[in-house]
Amino acid sequence: MSATGLLDVAARALGLGAGDVRPPTYEYGTTYLLTAGLMNALLVLDATLVSAFLALLWRDAARERARFFARTLLLLVGGAFAAGWLMALIPRN
Repeated sequence: MSATGLLDVAARALGLGAGDVRPPTYEYGTTYLLTAGLMNALLVLDATLVSAFLALLWRDAARERARFFARTLLLLVGGAFAAGWLMALIPRN
């Protein structure tokens, strides 16, 4: 009998190991999708706050602030998503 067989016999004798056996990875997909969605929401929130702060700090007129805010927000969010798509093209070994 191998070492694994001895452990199995001992576990059964002690009443261990009985129960519903499920693969430990069945929740990983859902957890990954929820985490990815949360990270995207946090990215947009951070980009919005940074854009608003920079617009208030660097521009004086309200119209200039609005344009600068929109442009900066688009560059930050668009750049982050573009970088994400480009990283998806990198082969994994």
